[in-house]
Amino acid sequence: EIGLLNRAFNRMTTQIERQTKELVSANELIETRRAFIEAVLESVTAGVISTDGEGRIRLINGSALQVLQLDAVDVLGQPLAGISPQLAAMVQEGESTRVVQHTGGGELQTLAVKIVQGPVGQVITFEDITRQLLDQRQAARPQPGDCQEGQGQAVRRLRAEVSDVLHGFRPRARARRAQGYEYRLSDCEVGEQPRAATQGDC
Repeated sequence: EIGLLNRAFNRMTTQIERQTKELVSANELIETRRAFIEAVLESVTAGVISTDGEGRIRLINGSALQVLQLDAVDVLGQPLAGISPQLAAMVQEGESTRVVQHTGGGELQTLAVKIVQGPVGQVITFEDITRQLLDQRQAARPQPGDCQEGQGQAVRRLRAEVSDVLHGFRPRARARRAQGYEYRLSDCEVGEQPRAATQGDC
């Protein structure tokens, strides 16, 4: 009986050792994958936040910390609503994309946000488009010299049109003077008045 107990104890010990090794290997694999994911997240320019099923922050990358002006030590484990009520409202309302206004460090920021539902919690990605919107508005706004340039082009175009009309009008006027007619500005209203040709008309 003692030998039977020893063999049973040895089998149990072997199983415990094997299971312990498997757990250690699984934890190492999880940590390796976690480190890889964190390295990838740190390399992207977009802000990334991962939350658990209760809406608490479990992962946040450097870009998100920079945009939201936060400290990772103070953020991890905190409710998303306490960090950004706008992002938390999107999660609660079930929206996947939206442009929101966020106030960070006293500055109003415009964020383009996308939310993906994970197995547990959400993955939130966003980019700060504040500068992009300002550049677009400045590009669309007329510059001080634009109006003057437009007026100058209109004047040059009108001058060219008047010049074309005058070039066509002068030969006809010379021909009519040669025939004994005086073509005056008032002739446009009252017609042509005949007169005798004088010396110097041609």
